[in-house]
Amino acid sequence: MKCVLYIHGKGGAAAECEFYKPLFEGCDVIGLDYKTFTPWQTGAEIREEVLSLKKKYESIIIIANSIGAFFCMNAGIDGLIEKAYFISPVVNMEKLILGMMRQSNVTEDELKEKGVIGDLSWEYLCYVREHPLKWDAPTHIIYGENDILVPYEAVKAFAEKHGASLYVMKGGEHWFHTDEQMDFIRRSIMKNNIAYCGLDCEKCEAYIATKNNDNALRQKVAKLWSELNGVSITPDMINCEGCRADGVKTPFCESLCRIRQCGLEKKYNTCGDCAQLESCEKVGMIIKNNAEALDNLKK
Repeated sequence: MKCVLYIHGKGGAAAECEFYKPLFEGCDVIGLDYKTFTPWQTGAEIREEVLSLKKKYESIIIIANSIGAFFCMNAGIDGLIEKAYFISPVVNMEKLILGMMRQSNVTEDELKEKGVIGDLSWEYLCYVREHPLKWDAPTHIIYGENDILVPYEAVKAFAEKHGASLYVMKGGEHWFHTDEQMDFIRRSIMKNNIAYCGLDCEKCEAYIATKNNDNALRQKVAKLWSELNGVSITPDMINCEGCRADGVKTPFCESLCRIRQCGLEKKYNTCGDCAQLESCEKVGMIIKNNAEALDNLKK
């Protein structure tokens, strides 16, 4: 079984994990009620929790909000988890601190001399400078267009550097809390299982056979696909974690699908990001015959 670990942001609570339970059926979803609030202390708390969960679960998915994502990236857990969903992640902490200093008319010399001035800490600033973010886990970022804490340029640069997918809500804020904003989070997370073409990977029998390790279904799919395509497809080829997910894929999805290759080349999340969606010859055959696929791409 998998576990989803939720790390809340400033002013948040572990109980916020309840929102995510319907999105991860078959997984245990828990929230961490951390007790500290520095990257070195909270990072240690998160790492300890992940190491403990690793003894009970086959894999762990992280959902982290705002500064909670920053703490995760200071926990040394990227090699221990399956993937992460970061909501409004703080990826520019040094600039954020320097901005707070300017607003408070506090110089670096003053902060260094006094150590702590209000919410500002010299030790915290030094730690951030001495520990640049290192992160190598598959990551999906959910971000609000009107985020006043983390500039779009910063989160976009982070996403590009770390190969993360980026879902931007028009008119969204740093704090996702309205019904509309929470629905965007829900759709963004669910969209991770939507293929580039709009088809739902969770409904694909190859995906189902892989998730359930169902050899009988693998044999059935291999036989059917062999007959439909006029080629030899063997049951061992029927292994797929999903078109856009990390992990194994069928030979066709991995290297032969023109739609997926186009999406990868253009660095789109799905074909829904493309201005030529409804006139595209590649994806046209699918969306013309599958209304659900087109609807998925337009969400």
